[in-house]
Amino acid sequence: MKKASTYRGNKSVKGLYQFIINRIPPCKTFIEAFAGSAQITKKLFIAADTDRINCSSCHPENIVLNDCNRSLNFDFTKHLPVPTVISNYPAAQLLKSLVTANADTFIYCDPPYLKSTRGSYRNIYKHEMTVDDHREFLLLVRKGSFNCMISHYECDLYNDLLPYWNKEFYKVCYHGHVKNECIYYNYEKPSTLLSYRYVGSDCWDRQRIARKINRFVKKLNSLPELERNTILARLHKPFNY
Repeated sequence: MKKASTYRGNKSVKGLYQFIINRIPPCKTFIEAFAGSAQITKKLFIAADTDRINCSSCHPENIVLNDCNRSLNFDFTKHLPVPTVISNYPAAQLLKSLVTANADTFIYCDPPYLKSTRGSYRNIYKHEMTVDDHREFLLLVRKGSFNCMISHYECDLYNDLLPYWNKEFYKVCYHGHVKNECIYYNYEKPSTLLSYRYVGSDCWDRQRIARKINRFVKKLNSLPELERNTILARLHKPFNY
């Protein structure tokens, strides 16, 4: 079986996975519809030794990793914190089954990019997608009431079929070539996140935030217990308290 971490196009590039995770809202069900490497799931839910921001993630109630390639081996799933389902449906079939899902469900989609955007028309995946496949996929996600994020290079087809979706870019260097990775998402940019592990625009910003948090926590812990608990209670009240 092919190890998922070696999958072409996986999102484990430094900076890119943090950029994606920092736009994922809280949810009860977390789904990767084109799991491939499932690196976003792995980075989200498995604590890393390099995690310098000591703030907990709000875990969903369940995780679904779906990919029609049955040869992938998600060997890390035993370390995930909640029940995880692995399925092997075509993404279109999975999306049709989620017609009644609401915003408690978040779906991350990282489909095989259109060949016209990849700079090469050769096949690199076991299951490629034609232009018609992409069109069907986009028409399905447009109908859903779930929260959805899609990774894909910007192109006319996606712009035309997702005209009202938010769109953001992140520059990534692949094999010496700089590419503009793009995410499309159908919800407002969240102020509350599924995980705060990677908050910050880059590694220096994340270090700055981590130092600020550590100073605040140290000061908070030095207060008398009653004062500390009063502050914690105040933080959960509206600002006009």
